[in-house]
Amino acid sequence: MRQLFQQHLEAINLPGSGKASSYLKALEHLSRMIEYEPLGFEDCQDIYSVTSISRLNELYEVTNQQKHLGRKSIWVVRGIPRSYLQNGYCTAAIRAYQEFLIQHAYESVLLERYASFEGDAKDLSAKLERKLTIPKNLLENWQGQEGKETLRTIKARFNQNVFRQMTLQNYRSACCITGNPLPPLLTASHIKPWALSNAEEKLNPSNGLCLAKTQDAAFDKGLITLDEKLRVVVSKNIRDLTSVTSISENFLQFEGKRIALPVRFTPSQAFLEYHRTHVFVA
Repeated sequence: MRQLFQQHLEAINLPGSGKASSYLKALEHLSRMIEYEPLGFEDCQDIYSVTSISRLNELYEVTNQQKHLGRKSIWVVRGIPRSYLQNGYCTAAIRAYQEFLIQHAYESVLLERYASFEGDAKDLSAKLERKLTIPKNLLENWQGQEGKETLRTIKARFNQNVFRQMTLQNYRSACCITGNPLPPLLTASHIKPWALSNAEEKLNPSNGLCLAKTQDAAFDKGLITLDEKLRVVVSKNIRDLTSVTSISENFLQFEGKRIALPVRFTPSQAFLEYHRTHVFVA
């Protein structure tokens, strides 16, 4: 669970911010504090074995109390920097871990439903509908984005991540145009843009392509598209730059070539027609 939490932190925080490593270290120090003086939290010494949000709320409250005691806190332990407790890193890390657990539980259920689904892609969205419940104290202080988020926007963000996982699985974690296999450089691109799709279309795997970031940006801006036979079509705006090496390497060498087909749920012709008509700049 620690590794999954670390991956979650790295995904939602800016590279180089140090927040991921700070939260992980804070929870390590908190475990040592509990070992020194449990205060009734013996079960939380291995915090990554705790999956109860309510139990973590109890730990948060006690940790917050100890934070405000300053040097008088019983959790001021030699060898552990006081700043982790007194500057709020421990409490913030508990909150971040709770958010992760909620997101992980929600997304895991949807991905299990996707894996076991047999049928038409357009019918999958109904199977992926799931109620999201977040305790009020967490919802009011959700840390995933700047500013306050409503339950609807949090659920939408979770669903976008589910769509990404489905799309990468469907395309064997490789760009369907270039073959790039590096997940950090891959995007689950909506054929019909997310903002213009209805609820069924947003989670429809046939509305997705796994693209490397450069190709995704070009697809999003209408500089490339796919024809009826799933071959790459390049805009005149790109073709006019044939002398530029990077243009040739990233786009022109793939023009007219068919994409690598997904494991299942091939791109919908209706969505591709929408992209060619409303997004692509011929």
